[in-house]
Amino acid sequence: MAISYSNQGSSLAQRVSAQFEKEFGRPANVGGVIDPQFAAWSSGAMAKLQADDKAALQRSQRNMNRVRNVAYAAVAAPFAAAAAPAFGIGAGSTANAGTAAGSSSLLPSSSLIPGALATPGGAGIMNPGNAYFASEGLKAASNLYGSKKGADAANKSARLQTAAATEAARIQADSSQQQLEYLKRQSELDRLSARYANRQNYGLNAANEMNAFNRYGDSAYNTRASELSQGRTQDRMYGARQNNLNYMRALMNMPDNPLSVYVEPDLLQLTRPTLPDYVDDTTPTE
Repeated sequence: MAISYSNQGSSLAQRVSAQFEKEFGRPANVGGVIDPQFAAWSSGAMAKLQADDKAALQRSQRNMNRVRNVAYAAVAAPFAAAAAPAFGIGAGSTANAGTAAGSSSLLPSSSLIPGALATPGGAGIMNPGNAYFASEGLKAASNLYGSKKGADAANKSARLQTAAATEAARIQADSSQQQLEYLKRQSELDRLSARYANRQNYGLNAANEMNAFNRYGDSAYNTRASELSQGRTQDRMYGARQNNLNYMRALMNMPDNPLSVYVEPDLLQLTRPTLPDYVDDTTPTE
């Protein structure tokens, strides 16, 4: 299905932006940020719009040429018929000249022009009828010349406007491409920064785990040392009391009691935590 491009808008760039919003349902520029899809799409769209403008300009020039040719024929016929008597050229001579040239004459017969033969022998251009036609012919030729110059100026202005719009669209496309490259680079830097931050956070978490293990080990070691010291002290006090009692028990022929009953706790055993290795993100950043 062919895409119809609207030619309304003050510039080619605005027409391209309006066509993008019409096709995709979203504006090309939102808050100064160019849609990433617009840069690739706009090149083909601008080429299509430029081709349409060129075709329209060529059709307009062909129509102008046809109108100009018809106007030349319409103006030249009465002007030549009015000016012929001034040079001694009769209607028959004009017709014969046209016939000799191999084509039918575009000039009407002087007998059909009021006042052309008012004076015997076609009295000259000062005849009122001839003067009227000569004046009107000159006026029409002047108007036609002015119209031609105006049309040429309009065509030149249209070409200049088309060139200016094309250049503006090219500059805007270049700017959009540069902005897109900048956004891509910023996105890449953001992803790299996020990866660096993740690695740093992993290192901080690993250090925090080791610090917690070391604090727990110090606390457990100190607690065991305190309990061991307290148990040995109480065991020695118990042995001293039992030693005195054993002296009395020996007098009564009774067996001695043990002097030490304290059982030391097992050696402190702590297992250092094993942390997994950090896995880098291998996703391409571009």
